[in-house]
Amino acid sequence: MDSFSSSLPEVVYQARTRANITQGELADRAGVSRHTVVNIESGAAAGVRLDKLSAVLGALGMELMAVPRRGVEPMAQTEDAESLRREFRARFVRGGGHAVRTTRGQG
Repeated sequence: MDSFSSSLPEVVYQARTRANITQGELADRAGVSRHTVVNIESGAAAGVRLDKLSAVLGALGMELMAVPRRGVEPMAQTEDAESLRREFRARFVRGGGHAVRTTRGQG
């Protein structure tokens, strides 16, 4: 198992406990079900939709990022990289970096 998937549950759990909130309170703040928070903290995040994971992280004051793996050369930088980042954020994230809209039906 890679370091991202093995540490994500611990990162979310630690952030939630530092914030002194319950799983239910985090779920309410993120606009997701408590079951989603339980799945993330238990390591079952592979079945959690990206928008819900992003909402939970946002409610904890974090954001989801993609970074190159160690030892793997990232794709070549292009002039479009910044515009792609802005497009992604505009499409999936709004308001304070934690309210996420779904894109069902868009395609």
